[in-house]
Amino acid sequence: MEYLCALAVGWITGLILGPSSPFGPGWHLVAGLVGVLSLRVRVAVLRLALLAATGATLSAGSLPSVGMTHTPRGGTARITVEIVRTACGVRSCWAEATLRGCADVDPDSCVPPATRIALSSSEELPVGARLSVLARVRPIVPFRNPMPAWAWPWRGVAATAVVAEGVAPRIERGAWLGETLGYGRKKVRTAFDDTLSPPHNGIARALLLGEGNAVDPDLNDAIRASGVSHILAVSGMHVTVLAGALVWLVKVLWLRSPLALRFEARRAASALGVLLAPLVAAFAGGAPSAWRAAIMSTLSYGLVALGRRPQVLAVCAASTLIGMWLEPHDALHPGFVLSVLATSALLTLTNAGAGWVGTLKESARTWLATAPFLTITFGTVQAVSVAA
Repeated sequence: MEYLCALAVGWITGLILGPSSPFGPGWHLVAGLVGVLSLRVRVAVLRLALLAATGATLSAGSLPSVGMTHTPRGGTARITVEIVRTACGVRSCWAEATLRGCADVDPDSCVPPATRIALSSSEELPVGARLSVLARVRPIVPFRNPMPAWAWPWRGVAATAVVAEGVAPRIERGAWLGETLGYGRKKVRTAFDDTLSPPHNGIARALLLGEGNAVDPDLNDAIRASGVSHILAVSGMHVTVLAGALVWLVKVLWLRSPLALRFEARRAASALGVLLAPLVAAFAGGAPSAWRAAIMSTLSYGLVALGRRPQVLAVCAASTLIGMWLEPHDALHPGFVLSVLATSALLTLTNAGAGWVGTLKESARTWLATAPFLTITFGTVQAVSVAA
């Protein structure tokens, strides 16, 4: 368990160092050898330190360098993108996408390949698909503070793009699962808008589909100013609760079927939970914190299905490592980091007690674990979030 935790801490440290790290690809083999040899070190503190250093060396430089040596003027371009996640607001839809190709229509319009862009469109685009579309591209010029200051090194999107009116995106590589989930999300979105009045329809979409922009702007600003915006954000808790409810339902139905005589219901339901957890995360918008919880749930359900008892801290560390390895760009996303901090704080709490006292202890511990990061990243933190 402690080995996985040390590697996870080292890995995210390497991502924070990023391009400033002196470790190149040639160091990866050395880091792997050091990691293997460190398991033979008898001093526990030194062994964990070597494992953390190994994780930092392996992850440093794993983020692709997409810095712009020249900031383009922007304009109309034919772009090829891969859709990472999507959401719809009140008037339009939005997708975070990775740029794979760009051809100028207007002079000096393209941004470098591998850039993450925010793509606006009238309809929700299928996650995982590769699209070619005519769009108006505009780079985001970062704010540069001349004063000495340190900022959290999450890059976010580096450019925006708006699909040209009257021009449909051309799908170069489809994604049947993304299209199926998109169809289901559209049906749920329409049902909420048809049956609920504002602002309740927007709140329902934010909680289930991860569409925070569907909430009334004035209400959204008030919630953000009060420091409780996490209530409307799809987090690991949403994914865990919803996936757990589906697994429980499968277990109940399994017990009522003849299959209960052949296979243990708990293990069979957990085996299905391995598939259900990622689907829930994708359906809920695919936020980085949701994917971390989905990976953790998948590992836990997989161990239960195999007849093993999960160790929560080890599973948490393993899910964090897998999430950072699969998508290094999202590893420094504030939502992902806050999810890891809050989950770790809760899992390491012992003897919290029962009732409202125990709940208050859990909330206060989570707040203390996340407050420094919130202060560094956003410059503010609200004490009222303890009660929320």
